[in-house]
Amino acid sequence: MLVRDYKEAILRHYKMVTNLDDLKQRFIRETAGKSRKGVDYIKILQYFDELEENKILVYYEDLILNPREPIIKVIDFLGVDHTYVDEFFNNYDFHQAQGIKSYHGGSFTKGSKGKLKTHQESIPPAMLREMTESIKTRHGHIFDKYLTRYE
Repeated sequence: MLVRDYKEAILRHYKMVTNLDDLKQRFIRETAGKSRKGVDYIKILQYFDELEENKILVYYEDLILNPREPIIKVIDFLGVDHTYVDEFFNNYDFHQAQGIKSYHGGSFTKGSKGKLKTHQESIPPAMLREMTESIKTRHGHIFDKYLTRYE
């Protein structure tokens, strides 16, 4: 499971919405924790949380800021040897550029270290706190287990 800051993951889909009340309602819908059309950020985490199989969690920000550590973690989880790890990281800029080419045309951050909070920059801090409190209140277990780093 790759987890990104809920404020970034949700707000990036609504960057054209300028009405804060409408944005707030969309955020609440996207974190309802109920099956419905579209993507529900919390429902995905609940599904992951309930899985009893072997599983691994990687945070998007860790992957962007220090890619070697989470990539090694995934390789170890998969039971793959480290034969090509150094070669991959010796050519990391090339591989990152190749990955960015696969982004759709409307993508803005393109995996940039400097843009980890770009979608929430234009949101008033009070609303960002409301978003956090909303998730904590409605989905405390999920928040405590997976999302406290984004508080």
